[in-house]
Order: sequence, then structure tokens, then C-alpha cells
Amino acid sequence: MDTNLDALVRRAEATIQTLARGDDLEQVGVDGVLLDIEAAMQSSPMARAQLGPLMGRLRAARKASLEPHAAHWVSVGGGHLAIGPRPKLKSLSALRRHGATHVLTLLSAVGLETAAIGHFAYSLSF
Repeated sequence: MDTNLDALVRRAEATIQTLARGDDLEQVGVDGVLLDIEAAMQSSPMARAQLGPLMGRLRAARKASLEPHAAHWVSVGGGHLAIGPRPKLKSLSALRRHGATHVLTLLSAVGLETAAIGHFAYSLSF
């Protein structure tokens, strides 16, 4: 492997680790790394076998770091609450990094149980 390709692989691996720590996506520069990987794959087709999976891991890490931000968090009592779709299992570690301690998933509105949960939450007067 040539030194430029080796340096690119190290840079991509470092970016994946940075995303896993939960650092700010804007400061990480993930888009620039992805562009550099794409350019390297075009200029060196032999490197595709190594860079393709690395690109997939980098995109997955970027997506996982974005997941918690999709929810709208509001202050409730001494903490925060967000309502949104059921999180994917892969995003649970990202939710933890952003301070989530519990996840409650309501799969459907069936009968009085769902209404009772809503009335209970409302009665807490946050």
C-alpha cells in the first residue's frame, strides 16, 4: 500500500473513532474524508477492495452520530424528554452519549392503556 493510501486509511479510522466518541460532526470533517476516499477509489481501482468497506463503516458512523439529533428534546422536570420514532438498536449507544438514560417505546395506541399513560404524564405537571 502506498503512503498516501495508508495515510487516508489512518485518517478514516481516526474519523470513525472520533464519531464514536460523539464529537461534533461539523468539526470532524467526515465529508472531506469521504470525498478523499471516493477520489482514491477512482484513481486506484485496486484500492477499492480496502476502501469500499472503510467508506461503508464511515457512512454508518456518521449516520449513527446523527440519529439522536433527529428527536426534539424538551426540558421536563429535572431532565429531558423526546418524542420520535423507535430508535434503531445501533443508535442506542449514541443516545447514551447524548445523555439519554431511558427509552420508552409505545408501539401502538390500543385501548385505555395508551390514554392512561398520556393522562398520567399530563398529571405530573412538568
